[in-house]
Amino acid sequence: PDFSPPMYEYLAPGCRGVGSYGISYARPIGLFLKTQLKTLVVNDARHHDDPSPELNEHLRELAERVQTRSMLFCPLVVQGRFRGSLVIHQTDRVRRWKPDEIALVESVAAQLATGMAQAELFEMVARAKRTWEVTFDAMSDGIFIFSNDRRLVRVNRAGAAMEEATPRELIGRSCCDVL
Repeated sequence: PDFSPPMYEYLAPGCRGVGSYGISYARPIGLFLKTQLKTLVVNDARHHDDPSPELNEHLRELAERVQTRSMLFCPLVVQGRFRGSLVIHQTDRVRRWKPDEIALVESVAAQLATGMAQAELFEMVARAKRTWEVTFDAMSDGIFIFSNDRRLVRVNRAGAAMEEATPRELIGRSCCDVL
């Protein structure tokens, strides 16, 4: 993606939101996430000291625009491909992120990426199933599929027409009743 708008925002009680900004993957923060595929830890956004002056300036601009002080940007990587980011802001004070906090965020990001991969696989299987069903029903030969206990589990339209019934009426019948 070239740009990620915020999808969800969780606010701790008493905290204000950071607004509706998004991450442009053509700008320094997004480029870092997309190319490095590692977490960007920002303890003090207004005084960040990265070797890249462009990244430092972009962080300062972002901190002013959304009124935040400290941030974690964690890439979401699915099968080696960058897919988005998990971003955490500390808006009320400068925060020195501890290693265990960073590890927790990275663990959550890895679980999110796993969920994204599983959702994509589920969608691929659902699409393949729909394609198979359309092909199965379009065949001009009657096809009957029975289970191990000799019950009809699937029949195409041509097969149902041979029995002068609908597929739904035939499902579950024994092979001796159908044929």
